[in-house]
Amino acid sequence: MSQSIYMPIVATGFISLGGCASAQTGVSDEAVMLHDNFARLYAHQEGAESLFGKKSQLISDLREIAAECANDDWDGYGAEAINDAVVFRAEAVIRALPEALPNPEISAEPDGDISFDWTPSRTRTFTLSVNAGTRLAYAWIDGANRGNAAEAFERGTLPKRLVNELQQITSDVPAFRSS
Repeated sequence: MSQSIYMPIVATGFISLGGCASAQTGVSDEAVMLHDNFARLYAHQEGAESLFGKKSQLISDLREIAAECANDDWDGYGAEAINDAVVFRAEAVIRALPEALPNPEISAEPDGDISFDWTPSRTRTFTLSVNAGTRLAYAWIDGANRGNAAEAFERGTLPKRLVNELQQITSDVPAFRSS
């Protein structure tokens, strides 16, 4: 079983979510047990809404979708399985989302990617596609204005342009854009 999982690093009374451990480094029964215990601990800590706010529910939803789509042909039409690398990247995107944003709808895509969708109205929508790579593809519709882009997602920080477009779409006031 070669599976990586993000683990919390506990030091001096606080938790850092940047650490990553891998079950590939140990093969004994004890190593597997340690990996499983850390995974349960991490899931429990992250599930506490008081520690992680509304993002804990998003991460829980993401993991549920990933489990449902963990095998090829999960949709009956040849869809690719959602792999761990995509899930970890999607979790990092969730953690990087500004707190003020409304929660997106999360769904699996037939190509094995994860989609985050915000639809504040019939004429305004924003879709963000997460894959195992370092680039995030996104598209938006704001009334008659439309656009799309792909940008690098590195070091846990969302690209400024992506955040700006997303905030504009999800704001209460429709944006006026000039050509």
